[in-house]
Amino acid sequence: MSEIAINDSLLQTPAFLYHEDKIISNLKYLKNRFLNTNSVNLLFSLKPFAVLDGITIMKDLINGFAASSLFEAKLYSPGVPV
Repeated sequence: MSEIAINDSLLQTPAFLYHEDKIISNLKYLKNRFLNTNSVNLLFSLKPFAVLDGITIMKDLINGFAASSLFEAKLYSPGVPV
């Protein structure tokens, strides 16, 4: 394992980093471009980006999530035991 410094803090790698403002701006763009003009649902697949904090950011900006298994669906459903 190695360590990287971000804002004077050390993180152990591997680590998943994402740019929260970029996720929000991209989803707002998609929402304005497609959802307000057509009958389109914007879904996000949980499999490629399984970071719960990131999913929480997206939940109010899209129509829903696509899960490939019951376990995956339960993992992101509050109050549902896994």
